[in-house]
Amino acid sequence: MSVEAEVLGSLGVGLTAQGDLVGSQAYHKEALAIFRRLTMPEKEQWILGQLGYSSIKLGDYAAAEKQLTDALMIATQLKDAFWQAWLKLRLGWMWDERGEADKALPFITEAFQTVEQLQHIPLKARVLYDWGNVLISQANWANAELKFQGAYDIWDERGQTENAMLALAGLAYAAHQQENSTVAAARAEQLWLTLQESPAFGERADLKLYWMLGTVWQGLGDSRTGDLWKEARVLLQQRSEKIQDDEARQMFLQNMPAHRAIMK
Repeated sequence: MSVEAEVLGSLGVGLTAQGDLVGSQAYHKEALAIFRRLTMPEKEQWILGQLGYSSIKLGDYAAAEKQLTDALMIATQLKDAFWQAWLKLRLGWMWDERGEADKALPFITEAFQTVEQLQHIPLKARVLYDWGNVLISQANWANAELKFQGAYDIWDERGQTENAMLALAGLAYAAHQQENSTVAAARAEQLWLTLQESPAFGERADLKLYWMLGTVWQGLGDSRTGDLWKEARVLLQQRSEKIQDDEARQMFLQNMPAHRAIMK
């Protein structure tokens, strides 16, 4: 039974990566039921974390809050420092997406303290990136730029180009908001060149990247802005079509800030 649940969990992770968020949740809920019957809390926290992640991606924040909070309770009981940090990071991301950056910040800062103690560099980069996004929501542009730069440096050094481009989008956006047009334009151009050189990356990239790049270009009066927004809308539409459930599709389109901005 545990092997079956492991397979279901892995299949769910694969579907999440492919954008089939509702399908991934079906697998994960089935795996969760098995792990609970077998009383395997380590696996339960993993599956709840995956469910929370896909719920955020769907814009189902109420479900994500419960799933991630339940997982965090298990991780705390197990004294699993890594999972506590990972789950606090996701809870911070969720609150930021909900437009409540003040609730997000304590989770992000606690996650950062833990990854510093663990010296877990890959997770540190993700925490810095999400911290930058929270600071963007608070209009704290200069500190956001510092956090994005920290994430970019780690990802770039480790050869994780796609993640580095997410941080670069944040750097361009933060520079633009500080009216540093020259730096914003240079960073935006670097990002655009990477998208052009790797169409496959562009097709699967986080749409927040397109929103940030589009906002920078629009502010700079770049002639490519209109085409970029059209491309982003096509990608958003393609991803929404993978969600068969009507209610889930509406949450996906309407609840996530970047998606709402792209549809305008």
